[in-house]
Amino acid sequence: MRIKEILKTLFEYKIAFISICVFIAILPVICSKKFYRKIYIDSELIQNVELKPINTRIISEKEDYEIYSILVKELYLKDERIKVAIVSGKTYKDKRHQPEEIQKFLTKEMPTLEKETLNSFNILDHEAYTLKNKFSTKVTTLLSNSKEFKELPKNYFTFGGYDVTNSASIKSTGVIAFSRIGFNKAHTQCLVNVGHFCTNSCSSSQIILLDKVDGNWIISGKSLMWIS
Repeated sequence: MRIKEILKTLFEYKIAFISICVFIAILPVICSKKFYRKIYIDSELIQNVELKPINTRIISEKEDYEIYSILVKELYLKDERIKVAIVSGKTYKDKRHQPEEIQKFLTKEMPTLEKETLNSFNILDHEAYTLKNKFSTKVTTLLSNSKEFKELPKNYFTFGGYDVTNSASIKSTGVIAFSRIGFNKAHTQCLVNVGHFCTNSCSSSQIILLDKVDGNWIISGKSLMWIS
């Protein structure tokens, strides 16, 4: 029995010794791990921003689509003849302007824009995100990469801004493309880039500022980035 006790004690010491060695080995890694680091999209644009994994949603998916739906209705469904809204199946990034250009422009054009909102927008704008058809509008909504949209005849639609010339055609919005949405920490303000693409060189890109007032999102600012 004495031998068994000695062997048991030695085994426990061995386990403890191995655990200490493993801890000492990984200690430098733990110490060097940074949960906050600087992001240099521009040295003066974003600093000391808390990073979150790409698969961690900063906001709920429901709120994303609530805002997207409001923008579809407010920007592109004023014409009652429009029966179909077409939305790009992936989030949109306007590559015509650098982040520092956007910062200077929006700071001037949108005096109520919060720095937190702008920082969040600039970070998320670099992440591609596949959209789902969870829009809530008064018309049919189709994603541009959906099977239903791709199987439609080419002359099925006339695009926004043009009169219907074929009685068999259905008037649509043209393709609407949304960026990821940047929020302030309180989730009372957000910023989103909206692209619009239709026929005959009819395209544009604008950045929209929204504020939450009495629990409802309202458009509080628009800045046209380009039009063709």
